[in-house]
Amino acid sequence: MSFANYAEKVLLDHIFGGPDYTRQAVLEMGLSTTAINEDEPDLNITEPADGYSRQSFDNIEDNWTQAELQDPDHDEEITHQIAHKVLETDIVFPEATSDWGVITHFFLADTNNNIIAHGAFPSAHNIEAGDTLEIDASSLTITLD
Repeated sequence: MSFANYAEKVLLDHIFGGPDYTRQAVLEMGLSTTAINEDEPDLNITEPADGYSRQSFDNIEDNWTQAELQDPDHDEEITHQIAHKVLETDIVFPEATSDWGVITHFFLADTNNNIIAHGAFPSAHNIEAGDTLEIDASSLTITLD
């Protein structure tokens, strides 16, 4: 998962002499049937329609691992470490009351609709009426490199 432009801007301001950023008490996870593109004004997010809602969760210490540094496993030539945090709570979307389509991407937003981070699912989820989508704890990692 990558930080969105909004989060990059407020974090740089917070660290380097700009306005302080206040951590949001609640975050929302949303779904998209299209690839998220930060070069588009609306980030090209296409949320499902009928019966869908973003799922809120408390942005508290118990729901995240502490930030850690690790060496990337995938490339032995990389000589720097990557910081990461892991979401430690399940996110369960309500049963779909209609077909949502093929869900390929997800995002985290604050309650003011600012997109903070986004990513692609490892595999697409075709959500039909009656289906429930659950994001298991520990399956979502945010990295900062």
